[in-house]
Amino acid sequence: MLKQTATVESVSPLSKERVRLTVSPQRVEEVSPQGAVVSMVIVDPDRVELRSVEAIWMTFCHHIFFFASRAEAERWAAGKRDIEVLSVDEAHELGSRLLSRPLVHA
Repeated sequence: MLKQTATVESVSPLSKERVRLTVSPQRVEEVSPQGAVVSMVIVDPDRVELRSVEAIWMTFCHHIFFFASRAEAERWAAGKRDIEVLSVDEAHELGSRLLSRPLVHA
């Protein structure tokens, strides 16, 4: 989205371990710890209304986190519907595909 390399740092919500990555428009350049993953909301676009910032926040942002490990992410996601755990590379690919489409705002 920024069309430049960026460093992202977040705290894993369960372990409080720092997750850090460097990402370019083409790929994830570095990630620490190596096993870090991302929680992602999987929704049916026909059943979700995303015409406001609040709707986007409540549907996606409120549920997308970096975790230090897949095991930690799976513990957090247990019992939550519509949550998938993606590798950082998979999340980058998904984000790149989504950002290649024009965003429609109300």
